[in-house]
Amino acid sequence: LMATQHGDLVGKNVFQTLKYYDQLLTEIDAEQQTLKQSIRTHKHNGIVKYIRDLLQQEICRAMNQLVHIYAPREIVVENLNFHNTSLSKEMNRIFRNCGLSIMKAKLKQLEGEFGIKVIYLHPAYSSVTCNQCGYVDENNRKQQDTFKCLLCGYHLHADVNAAKTHLSRSSCEGYDIDRSKKSILHLTWDNF
Repeated sequence: LMATQHGDLVGKNVFQTLKYYDQLLTEIDAEQQTLKQSIRTHKHNGIVKYIRDLLQQEICRAMNQLVHIYAPREIVVENLNFHNTSLSKEMNRIFRNCGLSIMKAKLKQLEGEFGIKVIYLHPAYSSVTCNQCGYVDENNRKQQDTFKCLLCGYHLHADVNAAKTHLSRSSCEGYDIDRSKKSILHLTWDNF
């Protein structure tokens, strides 16, 4: 679910659980289509409710854990769309709509409760930009979880690299969420 600049990967097992329930939903939906019946059965709706509850629990647990450990004054967040190509269209919709609203609500709660400043940044090129030297290249990230800079050789988990990149971007101007992807690329090259 989340990666920090300290190397924490929080909520790693959530994705496997989502994949399991995604497969279950797909099977139920296929069975209902074969029978030419409504897909929205009691069983289907129960699984969707379980997924929403799971996301609520895991997102809040992960954020509470990170706030407890690090007591941050600010949290820098990618403005992502919560989409994963390994999940079905329906699961992506549930994950995007429910997960995103839960995360935003929790961040708002942390702002109010602890005075933590939340900064949203444009995610463009953060996963392929080296946080050490600033070199940006699509080939820096050839695998989903591995980052290796083709210029300086720096390597670590790709999500941790992106978290570190966002941390450094938070002190720069121009990485706002309303900017275009092209302008983010130009800014990244200029900063390099």
